Amino acid sequence: MKNNKTVGIIIITLIYLISLASVIGIYFLFPASLKNQVLLTLLILDIIATLIVYIFSCIFKNASIYDPYWSVAPVFLVLAFMILTNNFHPLAIIFLVLVIIWSIRLTLNWAINFKNLNAQDWRYQGFKDKHPKTFFLINLFGIELFPTIIVYIGLIPGFFFLEKVMKNPGSLNAATIIGFVLMLGATIIELISDMQMYKFRKTNKVHGAIMNKGLWKYSRHPNYFGEILFWVSIWLTFISRESRFEIILVMAACPVSIFLLFQFVSIPMLEKRQLKNKPGYRDYINNTNTIWLYPLLKGNKKEK
Repeated sequence: MKNNKTVGIIIITLIYLISLASVIGIYFLFPASLKNQVLLTLLILDIIATLIVYIFSCIFKNASIYDPYWSVAPVFLVLAFMILTNNFHPLAIIFLVLVIIWSIRLTLNWAINFKNLNAQDWRYQGFKDKHPKTFFLINLFGIELFPTIIVYIGLIPGFFFLEKVMKNPGSLNAATIIGFVLMLGATIIELISDMQMYKFRKTNKVHGAIMNKGLWKYSRHPNYFGEILFWVSIWLTFISRESRFEIILVMAACPVSIFLLFQFVSIPMLEKRQLKNKPGYRDYINNTNTIWLYPLLKGNKKEK
């Protein structure tokens, strides 16, 4: 059964439903003083949900069970914030819808690439092979809790945007519209990147083939560019309602933390593997931007 993709997806769905039901039940056990601190409450519940998923990842011996958490959790966190603050302002609903659209794209991408419960992400398997005795700790803190905290941090500007909309609705301004458009645009960029890569993989079966067409001609990771832009856009929606420069600057640390995760963790690991498996990848690196989507002029970049 663990080799069956459909069964695997059903089991993971049930795990997430169990996690959701558990944190809802736990919420009602919280004292009123804690419930009044909505951001802290959501953070605690987010961590508890992650721990439940972690337990199941240990039971099934597959850390990849956590993978869809990145795309699923933000929807429930934003929805929970709206419910707990009784905020159903039209702008809040639009914000939620945009997060849902982003979530659907990313979750579908995970489902398409998911193989079965016996297949673990090559990065996780690498950690397990190198550190078999401490992998349970690497899984808990590095693979699961760390991304959970990063995603929560990325959502903080969104929470404050929703709070400001509730307390001072005002009118729709240009900055908010720009933030919303960029949130949608970022998701579209990710979707186009996915579709181009799917087509490439279907038509190019040669070992070591490199995708350098479409958006991938300008960026080695256009999907990551879209992901980073999405979180930056959430910050932009916040600053559309905030005039204090020092607060804007502090909140900028939220999308920056996600950028740093991709720039110094995800991308280096992926590119190290690509360089090992694809002889022509060095030339691709030398002629293509890492993340940013724009033409690279010859001679303006050298990478060792």
